[in-house]
Amino acid sequence: MSENDTIRAWFHDASDGFVATVAEVDPREWERESLGVWTLRSLVGHTSRALSTVERAIDGAAPDAAVELESPAAYLRATESADDDEIAERGRRSGDELGDDPAAAVRVLATRVGTLVDHTADDLTVPIPFGTIRLVDYLATRAFELTVHGLDVATAGGVRVPDPTTASIRHALRLAIDRAAEREEDALLLRALTGRAPLPPGFSVL
Repeated sequence: MSENDTIRAWFHDASDGFVATVAEVDPREWERESLGVWTLRSLVGHTSRALSTVERAIDGAAPDAAVELESPAAYLRATESADDDEIAERGRRSGDELGDDPAAAVRVLATRVGTLVDHTADDLTVPIPFGTIRLVDYLATRAFELTVHGLDVATAGGVRVPDPTTASIRHALRLAIDRAAEREEDALLLRALTGRAPLPPGFSVL
């Protein structure tokens, strides 16, 4: 399987896992506090943006534009300038937009975006708030979000992590390691993973 095919498979697995996780959430739990400032509904809303942003990016595709973000790790680097308060508010709005049946809304969105992705070329240049990027590289960042926040949703909702999410974790780890290497923190990470030294408090590759 090519690297691009692997990324596409990861995106679909992560999407399927997110859909399956949300479907298991008890509807009485939607307004419960979950991650940071978000309720469970807001967290699911934020995570659903990993799907809706793909749709918007493809709709606004700029095939002749130069690629500014050369890799998924470069995208993660660019997002360090994002405003946390704005991210939180977008998550809240997206959660509200999921309506009375968030699980159904997420399922419909994932199906629509999955079909769109399957009919769009890997190398299509798409615009995002941080620059332009190849679709396949953007899909890797969306799969990363769906994987990480899929785990967050499962934890907050008290539900089992589904198999597609479990299958996605190794790919998310690889991207996290790539980002750590860009930050020259790969040795730090390796030492922690092999029991040589703990990670510093608050350590994150994001």
